[in-house]
Amino acid sequence: MKRFIITGHSSGLGEALARRLLAPEHEVIGLARRRNAALDDVSRAAALPLQQHELDLSEVSTLDECFTDLLAGLEWDGITDVYLVNNAGTVQPIAVPGRQDPDEVVAALQLNLIAPVLLSNALLRHTEALPVQRHILHISSGAGRKPYSGWSVYCAGKSGLDHYTRSVGQDQPARLQMASLAPGIIDTDMQQQIRDSDPDDFPLRPQFLHYYHHGELSSADSVAVRIADFLLSGSMGCGDILDLRDMEP
Repeated sequence: MKRFIITGHSSGLGEALARRLLAPEHEVIGLARRRNAALDDVSRAAALPLQQHELDLSEVSTLDECFTDLLAGLEWDGITDVYLVNNAGTVQPIAVPGRQDPDEVVAALQLNLIAPVLLSNALLRHTEALPVQRHILHISSGAGRKPYSGWSVYCAGKSGLDHYTRSVGQDQPARLQMASLAPGIIDTDMQQQIRDSDPDDFPLRPQFLHYYHHGELSSADSVAVRIADFLLSGSMGCGDILDLRDMEP
């Protein structure tokens, strides 16, 4: 049995990935601030193993304790592989320095960078003595590898996540695969927030409007198919920095 822990599964790419991975031989565990009723319906109708846990990943002061307790409450007999997909994230604040809301800055760095590191650390600690293969995939962004005006906080968080991945690759923990993957431009609520942003805060807004109006956004479902195939392929290394658009379909 393979176990998949997916953050931010209540909508967007996380929901699409959870749907794709639901299978009799897979246990899917979703972590988000709210449950996804449609996923519950799918899992019940086909008797597929799904758990949903309501957890605010930006509450980093209690995140390690909450996630550790969750892991301790799971049955590990028969689990051969555990996958953690750090998908939850936020593009806010979309603003140039000096116009960024301090609370949004803190929340963004907590969700985009600190939470994935804490969850990864807790998973590796809990499974260190267990005979399971560990796989951690961070959903990153091209913004972690290229600067964008108006996205300095988002860029910093994703860049930090990429470099964390590289550094873990130097440590080479036993039985671990870890990669940071930029999935491309996906038609999700995050893109709507970008299109609704103030042009003074995000000068590239017209470019993202062009992507939308010319059908250049990937669907969450199509991206989820490719990510699921990648996870199950066993081809992930440890410390890899990847872009889905550069990978063979």
